[in-house]
Amino acid sequence: MVLGDPSTKPWWSSWGAAIVKELRKSPEERTWHGVVAGVVPYDFRFPTLERVQAKLWTPDGPVVSPHIFGVGWTPNLGRIVADIKSLADRW
Repeated sequence: MVLGDPSTKPWWSSWGAAIVKELRKSPEERTWHGVVAGVVPYDFRFPTLERVQAKLWTPDGPVVSPHIFGVGWTPNLGRIVADIKSLADRW
């Protein structure tokens, strides 16, 4: 990713929007996780083992889940592996 590349503008804009959204709240109301533009998830909290596992390895969850840290989505490897195993069992 090159910083001057126009394709990175939405990515930087999402980060900026999420940070501004939190900073506009009073310090007691800041959660540092939520959604920008009604769709894009963000989470700036320090990752915990429980959240890492829940977002990366939930076989019965969605294929993508909000990032462990940052803005956007991350693949749920547990679901992907479960889907591949299911497909392999059908052969």
